[in-house]
Formats: sequence, structure tokens, C-alpha cells
Amino acid sequence: MKKIVSFIITAACLAGCGSKNTFVYEGNPLVRDKYTADPAPMVASDGRLYIFCGHDECFEDRPGYEGKYGFNITEWLCYSTEDMNTWTDHGVVMKPTDFAWSIGEAWASQAIEGPDGKFYFYVSTQCGDPNCKAVGVAVSDKPEGPYVDAIGEPLIVDSMTDNGPRGWWNDFDPTVMIDDDGTPWMSWGNGTCFLVKLKKNMIELDGDIIVLPMENYVEGPWLYKRDGHYYNVYASMGHPLETISYAMADNIEGPWTFMGELTGMAEDSFTIHPGIIDYKGKSYLFYHNSILSLDGYGPATGRRSVCVDELFYNPDGTIRPVIQTRAGIKPLLPAEDGAFKTRKYRNVFVEAGYAPEAVDAKVEEVFNEVFFGPDKVYFEVEDSLAYISDIKNQDVRTEGMSYGMMIAVQMDRKDIFDRLFRWCRKYMQHADGPYEGYFAWSCKVDGTRNAQGPASDGELYYVTSLLFASNRWGDDTGIDYKAEAQYILDCAFAKDGSTGVNNFINTEHKLITFTPDNFGYTFTDPSYHIPVFYEIWAEWADDGRAGFWKECATASREYLNKAIHPETGLNPDMSNYDGSLRMFRGSHFGTGNFRYDSWRVPMNIAMDYSWSCADKEWQREYGEKVQNFFYSQGINDFVDQYRIDGTLPSEDEILPAGGWTKALRHSVGLVSTVAAATLLTDHSINKEFVDALWDSQNVPYEDGYFDAYYDGLLRLFAFMHLSGKYQIIFPES
Repeated sequence: MKKIVSFIITAACLAGCGSKNTFVYEGNPLVRDKYTADPAPMVASDGRLYIFCGHDECFEDRPGYEGKYGFNITEWLCYSTEDMNTWTDHGVVMKPTDFAWSIGEAWASQAIEGPDGKFYFYVSTQCGDPNCKAVGVAVSDKPEGPYVDAIGEPLIVDSMTDNGPRGWWNDFDPTVMIDDDGTPWMSWGNGTCFLVKLKKNMIELDGDIIVLPMENYVEGPWLYKRDGHYYNVYASMGHPLETISYAMADNIEGPWTFMGELTGMAEDSFTIHPGIIDYKGKSYLFYHNSILSLDGYGPATGRRSVCVDELFYNPDGTIRPVIQTRAGIKPLLPAEDGAFKTRKYRNVFVEAGYAPEAVDAKVEEVFNEVFFGPDKVYFEVEDSLAYISDIKNQDVRTEGMSYGMMIAVQMDRKDIFDRLFRWCRKYMQHADGPYEGYFAWSCKVDGTRNAQGPASDGELYYVTSLLFASNRWGDDTGIDYKAEAQYILDCAFAKDGSTGVNNFINTEHKLITFTPDNFGYTFTDPSYHIPVFYEIWAEWADDGRAGFWKECATASREYLNKAIHPETGLNPDMSNYDGSLRMFRGSHFGTGNFRYDSWRVPMNIAMDYSWSCADKEWQREYGEKVQNFFYSQGINDFVDQYRIDGTLPSEDEILPAGGWTKALRHSVGLVSTVAAATLLTDHSINKEFVDALWDSQNVPYEDGYFDAYYDGLLRLFAFMHLSGKYQIIFPES
């Protein structure tokens, strides 16, 4: 028998497997020259990953068309890769009619390498009256086939599973695994999930067929074992259309524990079919949807397309939900040039698979939450003024006001911009005295100043947003924006420290100060550093200092290289100009820790990269480090304060916020800024940070703490960055 099978296989190979074509993965769907369904991945001993799938050919004007919801798989196809990027099309590996006992219809299949080194191909087909669905098994010497019937008859027929509720529809969608002890197991079933042990020859049953109770089970099981856990992943019916759910067990025969849904419904497809595999250090979920239009045919239930997305496990073995994307496993790659040169901005959300219209709606939604929602931080007062309030501290800060102006000019909301700036000019900006031109960093909501001195990051944003306003709206619409920016800069350079007030830029180091008073002039805050802002000033401030501003941009990038921890990517709250920790009374007492202000640094560096790309190599390395650190802490668990070496702060070092008790939280503001660092990275985990931002909500924490202001503004900034809506605003001319 073995000699006969071997001869048939050899003869079939000599007859010729068609020429092999290669193609490069371009995102989902994987295959774009034909319709494909029911993907089944396999890693062979040759080191390649193979995908077996059905060829969907359900066309209105062709034989086999069964209507809108019909299916017509005419043959099984094979594709392979060794890098998940370049794929080989091996063509047809088998047809249902290659089984003499089959009448030609086909459903899902799976191939596996047996203990004898041969490859066994388990398929769903129909074996005759009365409409009997059956499981067949074929064999080949090579993973890509061709395959021939291994036993000359079905392995499973409907009379063997009459305990299923769907009668002759019970028996299709086989999945096979080989356990650690070498025992092969096969599962299959429509409406009922069946399990049977196979003999080690892979072509005979070795025991009774049992039923595996699976919650919401429909069809398409995928059985495998990983790190001691058994998994059954299957198409489930929890919605109007199929989704993918999974169960786990310690024993393959049960009991099985339902773990919930893994995906939502497939786009434009009634069905969905899972195939999960580990390959070269990563895990992948293959499935199908119906998004492909080809040769004039649009999406339909019987015209499906194989897709793939990366899959991730939690430490306890459970699987994280998978978002089906158009980008698939195509990496999110950083830009090679800055927008100053290209005037192009990435929409990372779209790259990650979100629909453009959904992204636009999401950004608008987040903007409205911050400015107009029930927990808004923007308030209009008097006839033409408005302020942004740090609600939890019940004050108005230059940080929030200048952020609000930047958001307004980016969103082309001149009304909001002008209201905010008028409030700043009326209540915060000093008209004379030592602080002339500067803005008092904190006021009560009625305009009464809580402090006289400025915080330098406010001036940084004021100048940049005013220059953008000048470029966008011109200077003859009620406010001379450029003149206002120049006034701030000219006032800064008129200060020499003799009155206790200095330039908010330390002119010796060419770095932004913590504050421009004599004390704050001696050190800086890493989160104040956005080097590309100085390049914007050099381009459009027209203050005669273009050369100086370019030097500031260079100095700021060099400073960040020194101030950030070389392993974790974390930065201190404050530091000396040489990047060393700032000591107060012999101790940094937490100011050398990563907390609150520090959160902004990943997003600031991402902005500098996206707009300028002047420190490409270091910034990419930084992005990888900082995302890797937070990923190592648990993407849904990392907290908002650390020592810069990555250890947790002591109780004494934890900084409370807004009068609340000391606590470490998984803050949405930090979730947002670390997600923005995706603009710097090309590793696979960056998509998870993008998804985390997308799914984030700015709502009260479990202890009742809520920050609509800082968390809300950082979250909005991150959505603007990753949607490509945070841009350098060039003059219309």
C-alpha cells in the first residue's frame, strides 16, 4: 500500500506542479489575485510557513453559483513564506474530485506534517447521497503537494456522528494537532464540536468520537497546544454574523473553559474561520473576510479573502482580543523625512487598519469631549473671551491655554483661538514691569493671578501657535498674530536677570529654562523640549534671530540624548543642562523621577521626528526603548510614575495630583503619549499602543480621581498626531 501511494505521489509531481509565482505582502487581504477562504497555517520542517485555503468561486455568471449566500470552493490552494513578506503561490494542491468517492463540493482543510515526515491533508467534501458531508485525508511527500487520497474512502461520514443536531451537515472543517506525546487528535464539526484520537499513522481513528461542549460554537475549530494549555479557537455565533471565540483546557478531552470572543465579525462576510500559528518568535491569527473586489466582482459571502493579523498572549496564556485590520502585519514604519521637507503626515490609525472616516469621526469626538462635552475644560466668558481650566486644581494655566490655542489653530477654529488669546492677554500677560511680555503661569478662573512668574513651556507654545495662526489666518483679521509672537520674543531678549527675570531661553546653553526667574534659569525640564518649534521660529518669526533658533534646535536634541535613561528611555521631571539629575538639598527627591510632566516627552520627540527628522537614528532607538519599557510593565497595567531606571518610586517619592492621596495609576495621559511614540517605531508592539489609545476613555479612575484637563488634552494631542492632523502650518503663499 505504501509503495503504491508513493508511486502515485511521485507520478503526480512529475506530471508537474505549475510554475511558482511570488508576491510581496501589501496588507490585508493577503492574496489579491483570487478569492480565498478558510486559511490553515502550518510550519513545516523545512522552516517555511505554509497556508492552505479554499478557492472561492461563487460568481453570478458562472457554474456553481448558489445565490447571494452560497459557496463554491472548487479546489484547495497553497501559499508559503519564510519571512511573512515575500510569498510563493504554489497553486492548486488538490481538488475535491481527486477523491474518487467525492461528488465535488468542498469546505475547509488543514495540513500537518506527520511523524513519518509525510504531509497529511484533511479536507471537507461531500461523498454522495443523501448529501453526506465527509472528512477525507490525503498525503504528499511535500508540503505544497500535490496530494492524493490516502485511504480511498472517507475518514469521517455522517453515520458516525448522528448525535449532532445538524445531521448530514455535521462533518466538515477538520483540524488536527499532534500532542507532546506524539498522539494525533482531530476535531471538526458544524453545530457540534467533535473530537477523536488518531493512530500515529495519521489515517485511522483510534477510539470513540466524543463531543466537546463549546459555548456559542458554530463551526471551523482550530485545535492546538501552547505552553501546556490546550486551545480550541472556532467560529461562534454571538452576533448576527460569525465571530471568533476560544476555549482553553488542561486536558484535551476537557473540561473546556470558554474564554470569550477573540474577534468581532469579519467585514462584509457572514462567516469567519481561524487559523493560529507561532512563527519565528511571533504569533499570528489567519482568518477571512470579504473586502476584496476583483475583476468586476464585489464582496460577497462566497467571495472571501484570507487575512492575517498578529496575535498576543497574556502571561497566564489567555489571548488578547484581536482587532482585524487592513494593514495586517505590514509594519508601521517611521517616515524617512520630516514634514518640513515633505509636507506629508502619516495617518497611523489608517495604517493600523482603522477606516479613514472612523478616524475622522474619532478625532472630532475627542475634540468635542475636551471642548464641549459634559466634562469639558473650555469655558467661554464675557463677549469674546474663553479659558481652559485645570478643573481638579480650579485654576487657569499657561500650559492649558497655550495648548488650547495650538489645538484651535490645528483644527482651524479661529473663534476658539482668538477667545483664548484675548483672555491670556487680558489676565495673564504682563504689560509692563520685569515680567513684561510674559504670562503669569496660574490664575483663578476670574482672572486673579495666583502667581506672577511664568512657566517657560507656556511661552514656547504661545509663540509657536501664534506663528501658525499668522500663517493660517493672516494678521489682518483682528489680531496681529505674528506681532504678538515677536513681542513675546523681543521682551524675552530684553531681560538680563538684573531684575530677577531672565530670557525664558538660557542664552548660554541655548536651552529652554524651567522658569525665567534666577532660580529656574539654572536648570530645565525635559518635557519642555520640542526642538522643531525653534526651527519654526527660525522660519517665520522674522525677529532677526533665525541662526540662534537653529542652534537652539540642535542644542535641544543634544540635551535630550543626554537626559534620557539609556536603557529604559525614561526621563526625569527636571535636570541640569548637561542632562544630569537636578539635586535639591543633596537629593533629587523625586524630581529625578518619571512622572506627570515627564509623560509629554515621548510625544514631543515623536513630534520632532515627524516634523523635522533631524535626529533620526537616536529618536528611533528612543521610541523602541520607551515603548518596550512600558510594554514590559504590561500594556494595560503600567503606572504613571517610575524612577528613571524603571523601578517603582518609594511612597515618599510619589507625587499626588490635585489634592488627591498618593497613588500610582494607569493614566490615560501616559497611555496617549506612549502611543504617540509609534511615529518613531517599527516594532510590532506599536500597533498595540495604537489600539490602546483608540480604546481609551477619559473617565474617573477606580479611586474617583479624574483629570479631564491634563489627561484629556494629552489624549487629544495623541489622536491628532496619529491621525496626521497635527501639522506644521505653512503660509498659504
